[in-house]
Amino acid sequence: MPDAYTNCPVMENERFLLRLVSHTDTADLLRVYSDERAVPFFNSDNCHGDDFPYTSTDRMRRAIALWLEDYEKRHCIRWTITDKAAGEGIGTMGYFIRTSDDYFTDCGILRLYLRSDWERAVKIRAILDVVI
Repeated sequence: MPDAYTNCPVMENERFLLRLVSHTDTADLLRVYSDERAVPFFNSDNCHGDDFPYTSTDRMRRAIALWLEDYEKRHCIRWTITDKAAGEGIGTMGYFIRTSDDYFTDCGILRLYLRSDWERAVKIRAILDVVI
């Protein structure tokens, strides 16, 4: 099985592209992470004490830098989810292996962080189809 930390997988279909987050995503992702209707659904554990919403381009750039650093350290992977039709990032997907002293140790955790207009079951299913 390929090592995702050596070569981050790019996943796509006709509708979406998922690839490792990049600083070129700053403007699109700031729309996501500043969306006050979306951020109550975001989880910040294991994310350097993130607090939402992000209110500046600088804050978004720092978050992306931390996500890329975590990727280099092999802690987690953060993909940008791009809606190909709109040509814009509409969220991120994070993945990591949970290490703990309970039943869920060594389980993979997959999280979606989406703009509020994408928080609909049918849209989420369409995004997850790319991963599945």
